[in-house]
Amino acid sequence: MRKTVTPIGQPYQAHRRGGFITPFVVFALLVAMCCLALVLDRLWLDSTVVELTRGAEAAALTAAQGLASDDRLRTDVDARARIQTARTAAAEIAVQNLVAGDPLVLDTSPQGDIRFGRLSEQSETGQTVYLETLNISS
Repeated sequence: MRKTVTPIGQPYQAHRRGGFITPFVVFALLVAMCCLALVLDRLWLDSTVVELTRGAEAAALTAAQGLASDDRLRTDVDARARIQTARTAAAEIAVQNLVAGDPLVLDTSPQGDIRFGRLSEQSETGQTVYLETLNISS
């Protein structure tokens, strides 16, 4: 059998490191894919926060529209019924908003997701706080 000779006259030797770089390439691809997955997950979470905020604001505006109607001028209006109507309207609008592909479902019970109240400034500290109340007359 004849040996393969290189142009310089040295005998040809096969590389003994066959597949040595392959594990490093696989590891680098794995790290790159994990980083890409983290970036995509972060973008997905940011998008979900925006969708939740949009849904909550739409529900709040719908409830406020129901409470700020000309019905407040009447003296025989049941405040609790108006609040429940506003809760129901807010929940209906919230369901129309999708968050991560699913409808935004709100709990319409009195201690659920939709709460009514007002902002009040504390006289001692001057800090503005939220006070939950069912009194919507003033």
